[in-house]
Amino acid sequence: MESIKFHKLLQRQLKKVSPQTLELLESDDAQKLLSLISSAYEGFDEDNYLLERSLEISFNELKLYQLEQKSSYESHLNAMVSAMPDMMFLNNSDGKFLEAFVKENQDLITSQEIVGKFYKDVFP
Repeated sequence: MESIKFHKLLQRQLKKVSPQTLELLESDDAQKLLSLISSAYEGFDEDNYLLERSLEISFNELKLYQLEQKSSYESHLNAMVSAMPDMMFLNNSDGKFLEAFVKENQDLITSQEIVGKFYKDVFP
């Protein structure tokens, strides 16, 4: 009787039971059963591949959408900040300046002079 090629996972599982398992299961009924099981494993592999591929595509699409939204948000934020005549500062609870929005034509202070410093150091 010719040996049927089974799914590699099924072969490993049968060999774990006993190295002679495949030889013991040479009846036609056993071979049909093992072929069905092997086909089920192959179907699972195909389904798993499709799932992984669809998740990868979805992830890439969501990542691209997020980047587009972030860019749009940043553009709107920059437009709003640019339209304001006053200086704006973003600082943490310790008083350290994280960002500074200063008009280019203002001679008082530049954002480079403020960012990274503490409120008490900039405005004594």
